Amino acid sequence: MKQWLIAAYMLGAGWLLLAPSTTPSTMAAALLASAAPASEDAPASEDASTKMPGKMVFDNTESDPPFSKYAGYKDDKGKAPFDHQQHVDYKGSTCVACHHTNSKTLAVKDGVASEPVMKCTVCHTDENNKPSPAEGTNEDHKFKGVPAVEAITAYHGEESSKSSASEAGCITCHKRLEKEFPKAGKVVSCNSCHTGQDS
Repeated sequence: MKQWLIAAYMLGAGWLLLAPSTTPSTMAAALLASAAPASEDAPASEDASTKMPGKMVFDNTESDPPFSKYAGYKDDKGKAPFDHQQHVDYKGSTCVACHHTNSKTLAVKDGVASEPVMKCTVCHTDENNKPSPAEGTNEDHKFKGVPAVEAITAYHGEESSKSSASEAGCITCHKRLEKEFPKAGKVVSCNSCHTGQDS
């Protein structure tokens, strides 16, 4: 095991020295990826953290662990479909509007993100003010050890919140862009998003 870890570290370090452009965030991601043991069940494809999902479903009953645990739901509000590509296609939208722990240069090309993207639930759980385990690379914010807003606020947003992170919430963002993008869909009730459908 020790020899494997040394070999993985050396491969990662060698790659970093030879890589054409490296930043602290890409270096850290490469080191973490090289040190992590590969799962025998994992497909030999691209890293899932860099491949952009298309249509996805925020499903509070079937996800593992259950999404409801992180969204703070006491009862089942149903599936909430989300079209990632539809949000990327809006002019003026940026990846870091939602993925706020990434650098401002985060972009997507041919369905692959320019840097690894963490799942929201790494920091945003059902516990309010839990210290963030992630270290943000966004130039405007420092995240290491900073209390993260609970999941229900992070996903939905909260106008009265002073936290810039809550601006990424679906409801807050839709309200902010309602005049500019009237077809984007006005959030009028829980069922506006929680349709219970898979797409």
